[in-house]
Amino acid sequence: MSIENKTTSEIFESASKIEEKEEVDYIPLSLDVLEEGMVFGPIDFSVRPESHFKTIGYIDNSYLDEKNYFNCRLMPGEMWGLARVLSDKFGKLNEAAIKKATFVLSGKAIPNEKLTAIVRLNKLIEGNLPVAVFESKTVNSNGDGIFRSVDEVLLFHDADKFMYSEKKKDYVQRDNIEYKSKQKMYQRFDWNPERWKNNIHNEEYASRFGYRGGLPEFITFFDWMYVAQQKIDFKSADWCAYEIKHIKPMYADEDIDVIVEKSGRVCFVRDGDICLLGRIKTSEQGCGVTNL
Repeated sequence: MSIENKTTSEIFESASKIEEKEEVDYIPLSLDVLEEGMVFGPIDFSVRPESHFKTIGYIDNSYLDEKNYFNCRLMPGEMWGLARVLSDKFGKLNEAAIKKATFVLSGKAIPNEKLTAIVRLNKLIEGNLPVAVFESKTVNSNGDGIFRSVDEVLLFHDADKFMYSEKKKDYVQRDNIEYKSKQKMYQRFDWNPERWKNNIHNEEYASRFGYRGGLPEFITFFDWMYVAQQKIDFKSADWCAYEIKHIKPMYADEDIDVIVEKSGRVCFVRDGDICLLGRIKTSEQGCGVTNL
């Protein structure tokens, strides 16, 4: 049965069963192999329909309506070029996680559409847990920019002395709440430690740094914020900017309240504790994102 003849639920079910078997080889993303000013890519990529329906199914099963708007356009995390480009160069990004990010969505794309991404390393910050600041850009087949981001990436390979310590930050409402939903944190893939050596998404590796479990894939945060904004202002779907300035570890199966206040302040809250603090922005001013 072809993709065109499958129902959405059948596509989602088949995508959920996809498992990779071979052990992943990679070059650790570290200060030893990175220099400021490096440019990676460009690379071409596309998102398969199976993968897309798996993505929207994890976010909210109500999106698995055949006529739903989100079925025919990619989510921000699917257009994000950083992980794709760096994985093409170094292999899977096992020993890395996002600390902060700013991203601007300025266009749309659909499953199977050819996209191109390029990445530049802007800055390296040394310390107990070094940080690499990358900028990425994704364009469509016409060369039009549709997604840009600046991401601060934690380099765990160089973090021999780092140990995470949990500090609670209570959520205090500052403005009227425009959107609130309860989401279940998830891991998109089965990060088997026998295959994914030293991967921050599995508990075996993450626990070395004091985490209670594997860290979730960062694209989840992109997409939850995007869905929240679209439910507030559907007309903003073709242009939106977001800033994520604080991320605390969240773990699979935890209940997370996604809250957006009228001011644009975004909080992911777990049992009253802010796990992510961000903002939906109305312009690119202060985003720090260039045209690369």
